[in-house]
Amino acid sequence: MPDYTRRELTRLLLAAAAVAASPAPLAKAFAAAEGEGELFSIALASWSFHMALWRGEMEAGELPGLAKSLGVEALEWTSKTFRPLSGGRELMFQAPPAAFFNQLRAAADDAGVSNQVLGAGGPYYLATADRTVLNEALDFFLQYVEPAQVLGCNVLRAELYCDLPQGPGREGEAKKRAMEGLQALLDKTADSGLVINVENHHGVSSQAAWLADLIVSMDHPRLGLTVDTNNFRIDQPMPYRADPDQLPRYEDRYQGLEILMPLANWVSVKTYAFDSTGYEASMNYPRIMDIIRASGYRGHLSIEYEGAGDPLDGVRKSVEMLDKLQRHFFEEA
Repeated sequence: MPDYTRRELTRLLLAAAAVAASPAPLAKAFAAAEGEGELFSIALASWSFHMALWRGEMEAGELPGLAKSLGVEALEWTSKTFRPLSGGRELMFQAPPAAFFNQLRAAADDAGVSNQVLGAGGPYYLATADRTVLNEALDFFLQYVEPAQVLGCNVLRAELYCDLPQGPGREGEAKKRAMEGLQALLDKTADSGLVINVENHHGVSSQAAWLADLIVSMDHPRLGLTVDTNNFRIDQPMPYRADPDQLPRYEDRYQGLEILMPLANWVSVKTYAFDSTGYEASMNYPRIMDIIRASGYRGHLSIEYEGAGDPLDGVRKSVEMLDKLQRHFFEEA
């Protein structure tokens, strides 16, 4: 992250708060938690079960019923989890045929859960000076527009990566190229009814002030922001081609969340392991929840469990933690 002054960070926060307070059409893109006695709704990300799905130990169509059994009524799908990898890794980056999504929608309807977000990610660059590279990225994301519509999702999330070389002025040029790439994607999906979300997801997109400035500068009614509670690693411009010997560099998670949350229309709640009190062991979730609540956000908290062991147990403990935090913060509200 560049050395932003306190004045610059305050400017971004004020700009983000102004956007969040405006009656933007983006508010229609997701269902806020409107139940009596609730601040937030809990969602489940299919990524929580990505290893089981890749190994063929479970099928995507089982997830809606599983979510319902845990008391979760909203789903976030990740494109890389739709099929097992027995047919080859390249299947991660190819949308299944239309029949698959019709069946998945039927499974969700039968279980009584809603499909809210389809996240598409792969080794593609939306922030690039190379038109051929950009077109490859656009083609990749566009293959998921119709599936998102069939599923009934409100949001298509596109991972945002930059292929510009490191050096002076990179962040300013990255912003320019990201705006061009995102605008092209927004234009090509103009008739879809979908909001296009980006996320803090490695590299320059995980620099919170940079990402907030991008969203505020574009000021587009169909551009949204997924905020991930743990994606603040800034040294991997392309995680799909990461150097395992590179020492990681991170931004401060809590400062990043304070900057980004006023712009959020979706929150990805990362969990890995839990302590004896039932709280996630690697992050201060009471502090995180306080930041989320203070931002005015009242939408979904989507569980993305990435820990070892049984993912079902990890998701269940994540639900219990969020329920406990919700009770605590609602009683204080």
